[in-house]
Amino acid sequence: MNDQDAIREAVLNYVEGWFEGNSDRMEKALHTKLAKRHCDSSGTLNELDCDTMVGLTKDGVGKDEQFDSSTVEINIVSIYKNIASVILHTKYVDYLHLAKQDGTWKILNVLWDFAE
Repeated sequence: MNDQDAIREAVLNYVEGWFEGNSDRMEKALHTKLAKRHCDSSGTLNELDCDTMVGLTKDGVGKDEQFDSSTVEINIVSIYKNIASVILHTKYVDYLHLAKQDGTWKILNVLWDFAE
């Protein structure tokens, strides 16, 4: 599998895993050092780590949300050696940074907000 396909697969595991409540897919997508952040309108920074994301997915938090898989838009902005930058559009907008570790692409950083 080439890098673009592998990155796309990691991003789909992340987003589809969330909405399916599939913690195995979520865990497969995330780097163990994940930092996921959201800055709300008051300026408060909310942060999640890998274990929290996997746990919330396992608890089915994303399954409670309506999701249309046909709305998923993945834009691979850049790939350079073992790093990549991706913009993901669903009901959220996620700016993702991925790192290739042991030949596998993992999501390391996420900055997100609600799509309008």
